[in-house]
This record gives sequence, C-alpha cells and structure tokens, in this order.
Amino acid sequence: MNIKDFLGNFLRILIILQIGILFFMVVGDLKAQNQSISLPVALDKMHFARGNSNYTADQMEKCLFPYISTIVDNWDSMPALMRQDVKAMFQRPDNPHSWWYKAGLPLKLETPHFRFHYTLTGPDAVLSEDVSPLNGIPDLEDVCAEAYEKSYRVEIQELGYRKPYDDYWTLDNGGNEKYDVYFFSGPWLGFTMPELYISSQSTVLTTSLYFGMNSHIYQYFGASEGEKYAQTTCAHEFFHSIQFAYNLYMPRWYMEASSTWIERMVYDGSEQGETDANNYYNSQLVYWFRYPDWSLTKFDGWHEYGCVIWNLFLTEKYDVDIVKDFFEDFSEGTYRDLVNFYDSFINRGTNLGAAFKEFTLWNYFTNYRYDDRFYSRGFDYPPVSVHPSDIHENYPVKVDFDSEQSPENLGARYIRFLPAPGQNKLSLKIDGSDIIKSDDLQTLDLWGTRGFGAKLVVYRQDKAPVPDEIFLFQNSQEGQKNFDNFGRDVQEVVLIISNLNPDLDVGSISYSAGKPPEGKLSEPQLRRNDRGEVIVSWELLDLSGIKEIAIVRKRFSPMDGDTDDSIIKPNESYQAGDANEDGIPDSRLNIVGKVSPTDTTFVDNTTFTDVFSATQPGFDYSSVVYYYAVVPVNEYGIMGTPSMAKNGITPTAPPPTIFINTQMLAPGEWNVRLTASLPLGETPELKTITPDGRRITVEMVKVSEDNQLWQGKLLVPFFPTSGTYTYVVSARSWAGSEGTKIASGRQFQYAEESEKQEIICYPNPFNPDVDEKILFRPPGFKIQIFSLSGEMIKEVKDSQWDGTNQFNQPVSSGNYIYHAEGDGYESTGKIAVIR
Repeated sequence: MNIKDFLGNFLRILIILQIGILFFMVVGDLKAQNQSISLPVALDKMHFARGNSNYTADQMEKCLFPYISTIVDNWDSMPALMRQDVKAMFQRPDNPHSWWYKAGLPLKLETPHFRFHYTLTGPDAVLSEDVSPLNGIPDLEDVCAEAYEKSYRVEIQELGYRKPYDDYWTLDNGGNEKYDVYFFSGPWLGFTMPELYISSQSTVLTTSLYFGMNSHIYQYFGASEGEKYAQTTCAHEFFHSIQFAYNLYMPRWYMEASSTWIERMVYDGSEQGETDANNYYNSQLVYWFRYPDWSLTKFDGWHEYGCVIWNLFLTEKYDVDIVKDFFEDFSEGTYRDLVNFYDSFINRGTNLGAAFKEFTLWNYFTNYRYDDRFYSRGFDYPPVSVHPSDIHENYPVKVDFDSEQSPENLGARYIRFLPAPGQNKLSLKIDGSDIIKSDDLQTLDLWGTRGFGAKLVVYRQDKAPVPDEIFLFQNSQEGQKNFDNFGRDVQEVVLIISNLNPDLDVGSISYSAGKPPEGKLSEPQLRRNDRGEVIVSWELLDLSGIKEIAIVRKRFSPMDGDTDDSIIKPNESYQAGDANEDGIPDSRLNIVGKVSPTDTTFVDNTTFTDVFSATQPGFDYSSVVYYYAVVPVNEYGIMGTPSMAKNGITPTAPPPTIFINTQMLAPGEWNVRLTASLPLGETPELKTITPDGRRITVEMVKVSEDNQLWQGKLLVPFFPTSGTYTYVVSARSWAGSEGTKIASGRQFQYAEESEKQEIICYPNPFNPDVDEKILFRPPGFKIQIFSLSGEMIKEVKDSQWDGTNQFNQPVSSGNYIYHAEGDGYESTGKIAVIR
C-alpha cells in the first residue's frame, strides 16, 4: 500500500469514527412524510424479506424502500432491543454481521461507476446462464451492469440530476468508492439502502448508499421477462440514490412515484428491441385508478407506485425538467402543504391548485375514454373508477358527502349525469364546507390550494367532449352550471370533484342536479344605513319552489386591476369565474348571505372588510363599487333566475375606533398608547381634560408600520389634581373618515399618594454619558441648578437637564442642588452627577 492510500484509509476511518459510521445511528431525526405504512407492517415485511426463500412471484415487492424508510422514520420510537436487532439491516449483505448474509458474495464485476457483488453457489446464487454475451459472466450480471450504467448516463449526464454520494468514507465500502450492487435472494426486485449521512439539517438529510438486487429474477420471470424487470428495477433504484443526494426527507410517496416515472425516461422502447417501461405501468395504475378519491400523497406500499401518473401528467403537460426542479426545492428542506411544489408551477405560469384540477381531468380520458389531447399513452392506462351510486339519470337529486365520503386531500370523485325523459334542462350545483380563516382564503387566492375543485366534461351530440369548470365562490365554496337541451344537444355531463387541500381533508361537500326554482324576485334596491352598511331590499313576485334567497355581491376596484365595471351578469350569479385565467376562482364575486324565502331585506355588514382594513396611502376608496343580485334557491340548493340591481353602491368609509392604554410613570407623567381599528392617514389629535377643566394635548408618535399603533406622553404641569381624567380624540383613516369614538380607556383615575407634595427627579444619580437627560416631575416648574458653593450653573427648560452649564459645557462629577419654583410652590433637592 502506498502512502497516499494509507493516508486516505486512515482519514476515512478517522472521519467515520467522528460522525458515527452508520446511518441508523442518526435516523432518529427523520421526519415522516405522509406516512401511512405502520411500523409493525414495515418490520413484518422486512423480516419476511430477510428470511423467506420460498416466496412466490405474487409475493414479490417491487421495492423495499417504503418499508426501509418507515423503519428509519420511526427509529427513535423503537425499543432499544428492537433497534439492536434491526440495525443489522443496514449492514451490507457480504458482511457476516448483516441480517442479509447467507454464504457471502465473493465474485465481482466492475464497470466505470459500479461494482457488482454476486455468487454462483448457495441460496443467493445468480443463474449461471451465459448466452449473450458469451463472456464467462452470468447474463443477469451483464444486463444489470449495462442497465445501471445506462441509468447513470441518462439520469446524470443527459437529464442533469445530481450524482449520488459515493461511499469513499464508509468503513465497509465494498472495496472502493464505486456504487456497490449486491445480488442476493429475497421477495423483492430491488432496494436502495441509506447508510452514512453526508450532511444533516432539521429538514434536510443526504446519505451514501448501497443497492440490493434479487439474484433470482430470471428464475421467477424467465430470462426474457426477467431482463425487462431487471432493467427497469436498476433505473428505479438508481433514481432513489439520486434522491438521497438531494434530501432523504423528501415525501416518501413522491420518492416512489418519481423513481417509477424515471423507468420510462431510461427505457422508453424507442430503440429496436428495447424494453418499454410504459408496458409495466398498467399493473401499478390499476389500484390507483380504482380509488381516485384517495389522497395523492397516500403511502401504503402500493399506492405510491401508481402516483407515477402524477409525474406522467406533469412532464407531458409542462416539461421533463419539472421533476428536477422539485428536487432542487426539496434540497432546501421539506415542508408541509407541498410548499416545495409551488415555485416550479409558478415558474411555468400556473399553480398547484390549477395543475391538480387539470390532472383530474386528464385521468378521465384513459382506456376506452382515450383522447389524444391528453396522455400520449392513455389507451394503455386503466379507466378511472366511477362509483355506481355516482351515476344519475333520475332528477332532481342531491347527494351529501360527509368527511368520510368526500375525496381525501388531493383526491377526486367522478360523477356522471345522463339524460332522463322530460329533463330538457340540467342545473348542477356544488356546495362545499365554507372557508372561514383569512389565511386559507389568502392561500386559495395565491396558490389555489384550498377548498374544492369542480371540473366538467360535457359530451355534445356528434362532437368531441368539451372540458369545462365550475369556479366555486371562495368563501362559501358554492357554484352552479346550467345546461340547456339536456338529452338532445348535451348527451352527458361528468362532474369531477377534487379536494384541493394538499395536506388535510377539508370537510364535507354536496352536489345537486335538476331544474332550478320557478320563483321570481324583483330588482333589488340598495341604500346605506347610518353605520355605512349596505341594505339590499327586494319584493317577492313568485315564491314557487323557493326555499331560501342568496345574495351575491360583486366588488369592482380599478386600483386592483378590475376592468368590468358593470352590474352582475346572470352567469356571475352562479359561480365565481376566472377573469385572469389562472385557474383560481375570482375573489371579487361571493355569496355574502342567505335569508329565508319570506325575507325582503338583507344588511351587508361585511362591505368594509376588503376595502378599508388594509388600504394604503393613495388608495381611492370611493372608486370601489359593489353590485348586488338576489337569487332564489330551491330545496336542493339549486339557484334560479337572478335579479340584479341596476346600479352599484360605493360604501361609506367607516370611522376608525380608538383604544387607549394609560400607564403612570411619575407624578404628572403618563405613558399613553393609542391603537386604531384602521390604519390612520395622519397623526391623531389626542387631548386630556383634567379634573379642574384644563385641556392638555398629548403629542403622538407612530410606532407601527401599519399606522395603527401610536404612542405619546401626557404631561400635567405642576402637581396634578386628584380625580377623573378624560380623553377626547380625532383620528382620520387613510380613507378620510374621522373617528372620535374611544372604545376603551377613555378615562382614568388619579389620586395623590400623600398630602406632602415633592418634586421627583430621575435618574438620580445621573450619568450624562449613559442617560440622555434628567427629568423633573411633575413638569411646569422653574428649575435652577446650583453648585454646592451656591453658584448657579444653569436654568433648565422643559423640566429636563442634560448635565451642561449655561455655556452648554459638560459639568464635572459631583453633587449639585436644584431649586424648583412655581404655582406657589418651592422645593430644593440634591442631584449626583457621575461621569
């Protein structure tokens, strides 16, 4: 061994000892992502994989990583004895201490980037068949060697993904820094085992690894089919190793989905006789398409492989680099709510919510519904399931899905509506759980990832199916679409309800189908009350079929980019719309209330919420106009003919309400904090009325960027009078409305603590180098400073002294005498100056 190799090995061992050697020593910090495989199930699977040699082909797992990652994620919660047993799982199969070890893997095959370990004898023996090429090496080894090198070439060199970390610093590294592939027998096609961490943060972990491949693939599937399984498995497992170079905390479901997707990128069947990985997706997608209402993020040992359809959609709809962009975002940390996906969609001019709704639409056009406008290989994929109870041809109908029946987060449900005799008009109404939290509404407005989606497929006579959508009102999550000539021109309508929350289920949803109510309402009239609220009133012309009345409001603001300054159009009464075509429902249209069928008025007290709560200087609130419509609703929730107000109304700016907090600092001095309910456009005017009738101005200073928090000091000259002190205020909002109401803190009480009145000065001792000034309280007295010899040093102003003489020169350290005089009062005291 030369000196370079010796030093390299020595340093390698030293670093290994410092960082803890094996990955399982640090996996306690792993954060489980969307985990639904239980630890007992994972342990059972791994024990079965370890010791069972009599498995059948249908017992064979595609990849063991879902179970390995579940054990890794639960490492801290496992008892010490269990950890002691399981840690041998991470050791390499040719190590006698590994739980994979049987008789050793003495034979080696070298390629530029990989070293393959195998045996021709014993229970782990590779089939010794050596036909093509005839080179003295088993064909399975040759096939996998070529497959791993091709995977490296395509995934690293052509697609540009990061190289996996090599195992140079691992004590048991297979003999060199090449990626090691071990062939041994078990009920799995392959797996990638993390072992030595390279770097770790709270949401990021990168590791080195080794690969396991089933040495009996040919025995179970035959040479021809076994070769195809071996090739796609090599591509799949190598992509796992690439993921470890980005972040092992990546969501588990997406790790399997993307590793399954890469199989097609490496083996797309484009060359004569080449394996086509697309042919192997069908079996994985059957389970997925059978349960489209299950969460996209479900992780159960099988569903995640079917999630390959997500990447197939993304790369066909957008571009192949989108997956790599996701990985780059994951390398910065893995976060809830699928935040890592957001930037990649924004960079492509869309958002996660809109993309997922489009995804649910594409999934309808597979198999016998194949349409070449969607998946290029969609005819090979299974048809998406439609529950028998979700096929309707009798109306009216209303179906309520509770939280158990509603689609899971990022899941979808497909409902078919077929014509019925005499049903020439069909109205479809969706009503989901309201979105109440302002944060959720903001997220929906930005990313489209809250509430529900409602895509449509409309089949018309002798025409290709037409995609459509009902854009649900953001707050109430309601929306409706009306179809004429149902049963003639319109042959069928398919509704796709999707749950757009990436992380959690969002509650219940219902849908209704049938005819709208026949009742009519008069044109509504608008006026303001004395509180600036809008009163909407109308008359009942015909109550036929009306169960309640919905009030729809449209907000117009040119400063927010709105261009449609007109009354509510009939179609805007039924759904929110999407004026900018970003796939996110417009927030300016909403159902703001519902009343009983006999009511003829509605008071809209929410008109100011989106106008004045966050306005900024220069915002012209008078340019904001509200338009209203009243719409009859029947017992099924279906909306009828709307009646629109011919004119809009501009809300009156509400006055700001004031809250005051007063804290005494010294006699005659109080700290005053003023909070306004709305941002103020100028400094508020605050005065205090003392018990003896004097008015004292409190100078206020802004202390918050939103112009809602202000602070000042109340200084009462001479000794304050005991009794009640009352504030009066004038505060003007950005919108120009004046507020004089003090909701709390309008008065406070003061009582003299003793009959003896004394001047207080602080800080005393006084250090001019530390304390800017010494204050005399109460203020208002004439204050003179003398030396101990009686020489006058200075007459101070504003009841405060900065430690200088009458020439503004600093005085020296020592004791000084102050004399206070005014309002018939005189007092003398000492001050200590320290420098």
